Formats: sequence, structure tokens, C-alpha cells
Amino acid sequence: MSPWPTAIDVLGQSGQFDYVEFLAEYSPFDLHDLENLCRAAELADLTPIIKIDQASSDFVAQRAIGAGFQGVLFTDCRSAEEALPHISAGAQIIVISDVRLPGMDGRALLAHVQAVDASIPVILITAHGDVGMAVQAMRDGAYDFIEKPFAADQLVGVVQRGLEKRRLVLENRDLRALLEGSQAIES
Repeated sequence: MSPWPTAIDVLGQSGQFDYVEFLAEYSPFDLHDLENLCRAAELADLTPIIKIDQASSDFVAQRAIGAGFQGVLFTDCRSAEEALPHISAGAQIIVISDVRLPGMDGRALLAHVQAVDASIPVILITAHGDVGMAVQAMRDGAYDFIEKPFAADQLVGVVQRGLEKRRLVLENRDLRALLEGSQAIES
């Protein structure tokens, strides 16, 4: 029996947390564990998020989403190139990237994301920005541009709004497809 549902219940009852995060690389969760974690988080009115490593990311991400996790964080994308396979049209993601990266920089990553699915929110972060860079990033499609140093609350707020925007865009797409499908049936 896993101690996690009890820990989640305690965190939820404290009233001081909005979400609970699990590190998949440190514990081999099976589907039953993931479902129990999500149920406990729902009962405690917490958003369950799972961080996964690069090695088994697709498999663990699919199982976590199937179990009810509302967010999947990839923690080992150490470059823009490593993130590219995870960016696809319709993916339930947002992208948070530093502007300065080894290899492909954050602005090039933004351009790639825009080409794949322009509605994926991309948040660019930099310690070396100026107003001109921020304006250009926003014109190029960035969801937001944050200068370092920044308060954690600032990033959390931007991420929450970005996730909500992405959820609404995907929900809208699904509803449009459903509507088009029902209109085709009526014809």
C-alpha cells in the first residue's frame, strides 16, 4: 500500500497548496498507483502534476494522463532540440524556454512551435533581454516574455493562464470537430 494518498490528503487539508507534484523517475508508479494518486488529489481539491524523465517519457505521460493527471512536466529537456519530439499539434502542453540555450535558442524554438501549432503557449525567459527583444518575441507569437530575476508567483500565474488557454483551445477544437461531424451526419 502506497503512503502517497495519505500524504496528499494531509496536503489538501492544510489548505496551503494548489497542486501536488510527483517525480516519476524516483518511484516506479504502476497504473493502479497513478489512479489512486489522482483520486486522492481530486478529493483533496489539488491538481495532480507528474514530472517525468526523458527516458520513458511517452509511456509514463500516456499512463499518467490516462489515470487523470492534469499536467505532465518534462524535466530533462536540456536543450531545445531535446524538446522538439514532444511538440505536436494538439499536444496538451505549454513551452517554457530560456532565450539563451546551447544550440537552438529560445527564439528558434518559438518559431518551430509556431510552425507546428501556433496556439501552443510559449513563455520565454531571459536575463539578457530588453524591451525590443520582448516586443519582437510577442510579435513572433510568444505567449509571454519574463525577465530574470522574477518572482515565482509571476511565473506560476503566467503558466496557469497559459495552461488554461491551451485547455480552452483544445476543447474548442474538439467541439468544432464534433459539431462538424454531426452536421455531416445530418446531410
